[in-house]
Amino acid sequence: MFKSHELYLINNLLNKIKYSEFDTSELNEFANSPITNEILEKLKIYFEEKTAGTHLAKNIRKSCFELDNQIGIVIQNRIKNMDDNTFEVISKWDNSEVEQFALEIIGPMDFEKIELNKLTIFITEIAKEKTSR
Repeated sequence: MFKSHELYLINNLLNKIKYSEFDTSELNEFANSPITNEILEKLKIYFEEKTAGTHLAKNIRKSCFELDNQIGIVIQNRIKNMDDNTFEVISKWDNSEVEQFALEIIGPMDFEKIELNKLTIFITEIAKEKTSR
């Protein structure tokens, strides 16, 4: 089910959580990784299949991204705390590249197109703000 690079990421993350202190940039590496998205998608499918038609199905919370909900606020804070070098790169991207980055941040979570657009605008504005200093 899992590929070796996915297991490697899980191993590193769990070891980091269990045995180390880590800063925001390290957390963002895990949070924004496409490998994390692959793992989350597999887990989502697994739990949907395993709980379908059971009493557990209603207990599994379906997360939905909105820029102003709890998940969106956490994502905004992570973006604000990204490394300045990342913003230098983002500031040179066109809108489709920023949107692709936003999709990677959201991952396999449900969302509406308008919320993706809001996140794309947010990322673009923060990049401009951080690079105009």
